[in-house]
Amino acid sequence: HPDNQDTGRVSAKSRHGSCISIEGFVIVIRESCIPPKTSHHAKRIVRFGGFTRLADKPELRDAKNFWDALFLPHRPASPLTGPLALSIELRWPHTTSTLKKRQCLTVPMEVKPDLSNMAKTIEDSLGRCGFFVNDSQVVDLHLTKFRSPTPGIVVKLGALSE
Repeated sequence: HPDNQDTGRVSAKSRHGSCISIEGFVIVIRESCIPPKTSHHAKRIVRFGGFTRLADKPELRDAKNFWDALFLPHRPASPLTGPLALSIELRWPHTTSTLKKRQCLTVPMEVKPDLSNMAKTIEDSLGRCGFFVNDSQVVDLHLTKFRSPTPGIVVKLGALSE
């Protein structure tokens, strides 16, 4: 369920209002905000002389800046090593067309953005912010997206339990 609480962790409040909890190698970041809907697919083709390459659209640059600003205050002293488990929960507010009686419910979100593309954008940001050396270390990935009366983000990262 999206509102599960973590117990038995040491918590601290950051100046951004998010909560970080650390237990061994487990990092939990909770933020009450609306996640951006832009993923790493927001690219455009640019030409430099005879060469072409993909470049980020402005909305992707904004999304990357959002994720980096969220994660940077919580980065560990050194990157996590070994195989990692990553859980990402994204909750957007209900649309204005949602029936009033359903607006108090947390329901699966079956529209864009594509969740796997969002995960790649978030993984890249975690790597840029120094949470791990390479996103190939993430061997266990759990993703959820919801419409909820309480929008927010929950990112959990830790050593893979055996």
